[in-house]
Amino acid sequence: KMLLLVGDVFLASAAISYMGAFTGVYRTELSTNWVARCRQLDIPVSPTFSLQGTLASPVEVREWALQGLPTDALSVDNG
Repeated sequence: KMLLLVGDVFLASAAISYMGAFTGVYRTELSTNWVARCRQLDIPVSPTFSLQGTLASPVEVREWALQGLPTDALSVDNG
């Protein structure tokens, strides 16, 4: 996981900066394209990159759900 940290944090930063105004479907499309482009440029990145997987722990996500946040990926990413 440490080898993928640079690419994952790069993509997470891009997602936080850019994806907020878009729908879940478009966010998924952007993320898929960004992961593919990182691979083309030999930037190490997780094959299953997700904002949630990079910046939140399962315990945090569970706590958010207990507090009433919907559990869909869009809501968790916005959490």
